[in-house]
Amino acid sequence: MTVYPRLHLRITLEERALPPDVRCRNVERSDAAGLGELMLAAYRGTVDDEGETREDAVAEVERVLDGSYGPFRSDASFVVEDDDGLLGASLVTIWESRPLLLYLVVRPDAKRRGAGTALLVESGNALAADGHAELDLFVTEANEPAVNLYRKLGFRVIERVERPSGDA
Repeated sequence: MTVYPRLHLRITLEERALPPDVRCRNVERSDAAGLGELMLAAYRGTVDDEGETREDAVAEVERVLDGSYGPFRSDASFVVEDDDGLLGASLVTIWESRPLLLYLVVRPDAKRRGAGTALLVESGNALAADGHAELDLFVTEANEPAVNLYRKLGFRVIERVERPSGDA
């Protein structure tokens, strides 16, 4: 397995207008299986594909919801749906006393249609309303579409991590 460097990114939170044509709702525990399938579809064939099975992906989502990566912020984690099911999701935890966007995933057939932006804005607005000033995330440096989205939205590089520890 190739280990790619990751970027630690951060954005200063401020209230932002939501895209008008995308409706988000908070993540629910009952979404775990669908989130696992969404995660698997989003990563399949990309630099972040580690050959996970459906069971692996669902177990990862359950770890997030159970707080294995820090307290899960259901109030700042969202999904977008369409007629085919879950289209995208943002999963936020508290890591080292800071909000962390642990996962932002969008179904491959829905990329570049605004769902990722809407999910990020919705999560950021929820965190800002709760008094948080910043949001962090880690992204695989070679995942150019994701890096470009984050930079376009105002995230800045805090550090480049050569060998991720697996903590985030």
